[in-house]
Amino acid sequence: MNAIPAARRLTTCLAFMTFMVSISLIASTGASRAQDLSLYELLLVPPAVSVSGDSGGNIVQYLERTEEYRETQTQVAFEGRCDSACTLYLSLAPEQICMEQNAYFRFHAPIAKSHRVQRMAIQVLMERYPFWVQDWIFQQGGLTRHFMTMDYAYASQFIQPCSELAVASNSSP
Repeated sequence: MNAIPAARRLTTCLAFMTFMVSISLIASTGASRAQDLSLYELLLVPPAVSVSGDSGGNIVQYLERTEEYRETQTQVAFEGRCDSACTLYLSLAPEQICMEQNAYFRFHAPIAKSHRVQRMAIQVLMERYPFWVQDWIFQQGGLTRHFMTMDYAYASQFIQPCSELAVASNSSP
């Protein structure tokens, strides 16, 4: 008996499910061959999210979401305010993030029940941030309870404009 290994069956099943979801998306969006949407592109385009007016929140939840975005290669477009824990998205790979001209980032020390927990939370944040964010925070005197705003002019030296990310995404084979 010619048995298909379990891993291969699973891979085949997942590929078929992806194909069916793609067909469903094409049908539900009314896409046709006349449009610039191919099944190949649908299968390769990573998910995308827009960040605007995000006040942050629980660091653990943002750490989990950031890791999910990293694993799924979700594209994150900063289109406005990104405060506090939201800034953890800056730890994503440079090719995963982009920003519009009205984007800015606000940092502060995490709020915690004790100084020990606060120090640990600051350490977690600082370990995740890319070097350029760490340097900027250091130049501002470190994280305190007061907001510090990183503007577009500074961040754009390290984050590509969303228009360039869109061009790069559309130029894949």
